[in-house]
Amino acid sequence: MLKKITLLPIVNSILCILIIITCLSVFLTRGLGFYAARGSGNSMLPTIDSDSLLILEQKEPRVGDVVHVKNHAYNYVHRLVDIDGETIVTKGDNCENSELAMIDEVSGVLIFHMPFQVFLFISFVLISLEIAIAGIWSIRVFRGVLGRAPMAI
Repeated sequence: MLKKITLLPIVNSILCILIIITCLSVFLTRGLGFYAARGSGNSMLPTIDSDSLLILEQKEPRVGDVVHVKNHAYNYVHRLVDIDGETIVTKGDNCENSELAMIDEVSGVLIFHMPFQVFLFISFVLISLEIAIAGIWSIRVFRGVLGRAPMAI
C-alpha cells in the first residue's frame, strides 16, 4: 500500500533550510568572505537608506564600488572615487566632501542592501511560517500516533 505524500514536511524542511541559510549568510560567514553590517546616517542617500542592512564581501575594491572603511577612528560606507597607490578617496552620494583613507582600511565591498525594517519583517514572516507549519505537522503526527492500534505485548 502506498503512503500518501504530504507537503508539510517538505515545506517545513525548505523553510528550515532558508532560515538557516539566511542566518548563516548574514551573521556567521565572515570566514567565507561575507559579513553583515547595519548602516545608519544619510551620507549615501538615495542609494542606501539611513537604516539599512548591508551585506558586504571581502574583496579587492574598484573605483565606483561602495566600500566599508573601518579603522580606529572611522567606520563608514561611501563610494570609492579614486585609488592612488595605498591611498583611496571615498565620497558619500549625498556628501559635498570626500574622505581619504588607506586601501587596507577597506573591510568590504557592498554587494546587497535593504532597509533594516524589511529584513526584520522578512525574518519574522519566515520564522512565523516555520512555527505554523511545524505546529500543523506536529498535530498531524500526534493524531496519527493516537489513531494507531495499541501494540500487543
